Amino acid sequence: MQRTIEFRGQRADNGEWVYGSLQHFDNGECYIKSTESNKRFGAGILIKPETVGQFTGLTDKNGTKIFEGDKVHSEIHRPSVYEIRFIQGCFCACSEKTFPIDIDVFCQYNEGKIEVIGNIHKAEGGE
Repeated sequence: MQRTIEFRGQRADNGEWVYGSLQHFDNGECYIKSTESNKRFGAGILIKPETVGQFTGLTDKNGTKIFEGDKVHSEIHRPSVYEIRFIQGCFCACSEKTFPIDIDVFCQYNEGKIEVIGNIHKAEGGE
């Protein structure tokens, strides 16, 4: 099975989300190079580094891609809202009241019962 490597981040100029491959430079600047940006911008789109999140390879019950930094709602687990984080080389579903849960285990246990409800970043140009 081939794994899709994809990142997202908010544009530095207007806060809109950009999806694609990540370029991170020593000066701290981050760019996301998407198919669309290759045609229009060449090198990629400058993004806010603090908003970068990687695609987990998983989707929610609606087919929405789950990224690091997303908040997901579980119909089964309590508490019902979890933040997706990358901890020690693993994507995990985290809450203040539980230990981090490996996202593969979390999604398998909650099969068809989780939904992306937002993310940890306040979107200026949309979510």
